[in-house]
Amino acid sequence: MQEQVERISLKNSLNGSLSAQFTSKNYLDDYSANLRMSWEVDIWGKAAMQKRDAKATYFAQKENLSALKTRIIVQVAQAYYDLLGLDEQLKIAQKNIELSDSTLNMMKLQYTAGSISSLALNQSEAQKKTAELLVPLAKANIAVQENALQILCGEYPNTVARAGNLNASEFAVEVPSGIPASLLSRRPDVKASEYAVMSAYAKTGLAKATMYPTLSLSPSIGVNSFQFDTWFNFPGSVTKSIAANLAQPIFRKKQLRTAYQVALLEQEKAAIQFKQSYITAVGEVNDAMSRLKYADERIVLATEKSVSLEKATSDAGLLYKSGMASYLEVIVAQNSSLQNELDVVAIKLEKLNAAINLYRALGGGAQ
Repeated sequence: MQEQVERISLKNSLNGSLSAQFTSKNYLDDYSANLRMSWEVDIWGKAAMQKRDAKATYFAQKENLSALKTRIIVQVAQAYYDLLGLDEQLKIAQKNIELSDSTLNMMKLQYTAGSISSLALNQSEAQKKTAELLVPLAKANIAVQENALQILCGEYPNTVARAGNLNASEFAVEVPSGIPASLLSRRPDVKASEYAVMSAYAKTGLAKATMYPTLSLSPSIGVNSFQFDTWFNFPGSVTKSIAANLAQPIFRKKQLRTAYQVALLEQEKAAIQFKQSYITAVGEVNDAMSRLKYADERIVLATEKSVSLEKATSDAGLLYKSGMASYLEVIVAQNSSLQNELDVVAIKLEKLNAAINLYRALGGGAQ
């Protein structure tokens, strides 16, 4: 709303000259108040393109948030299974301490009887210490892993309650011969890249439309009177007008064309990133499937090896008691059994992590 009072000088205006003759004043009062509005006629569909751009940007950010949540879920799951793996390592170390202690007591008796030298006794004690060293290391790693898991869950460092153990956490995953493309399209990062392409296309169209002429309409309504007391007499003092404006950006032509070329490059960049994200998704799925497939084969072989090494350890102890094996053979058998048990735990963790990565690679996670 604009109120304007104009006093037109007699010397500079014909109206002022006539006013002096009819009203005995050397000026002419003109009271006016106007309300003006302006609309740009959307000839080239700018509003629709802006809407598509805003919508695509919103959904892209939403998918990025889902991708972040999915990564956190995967990290929590992997951290939990790593914690169960550390629990298994602690159990293996404690079991080997008992085995080494039994062997050491037997050797102490033989040393007292003069059947073996102090070298055998010392090496047996060293073997026991090797197993004992794993216990504080496993406990320290367990405490650190519990703290890390609590922090990932948004909690202060504390102990973590377990639900079962690593062996009970094993699950069978059927690896299909092919992965439908529809599953990969569920991945938040792939969907975010797709929305980025849609946004880039809308921005390109908007940059192109900016180079074209624009048509705007400016209607106005107000009141006007030469006398203040009749200013708001309706409808006599009402004034109405409408103006049309056609503008062509001549002086900004080079700038707008450059902006359009930049938008085209951004569009091509978004398309390449989308293609790359999809190829990356396919690669991650294949990697996870391969790790799952060969982890099962390794677990079978490692389990068979564990059975053989357990029997070898038992036989070495019996043969040593009967004098048919040396103490070195007993120690080597125990060391091999300990290392293989730790390897089995590591392979099981690899399988669980591969299953989690496959779940994430196929678009599983936060909704």
